[in-house]
Amino acid sequence: MDTLVSITVVSASEAKAEKAIDKAFAEIKSLEALMSFWSENSEIAAIYKYSGERPIRVSPDTIDLIEKAL
Repeated sequence: MDTLVSITVVSASEAKAEKAIDKAFAEIKSLEALMSFWSENSEIAAIYKYSGERPIRVSPDTIDLIEKAL
């Protein structure tokens, strides 16, 4: 989605810092797959597609985001 993300990690170990950064970007990618408006396979797309027709089972992360947004 062309969103700019900057992550700063402070660590005495460069290897641990790199691992933390990689883990953070993996989590961002995972959340984007669940919640992208632009992906037909995301949970958010399913909510819109079936709105008013049937319940949609979504992940705890998606529920948490929606609750925070309200």
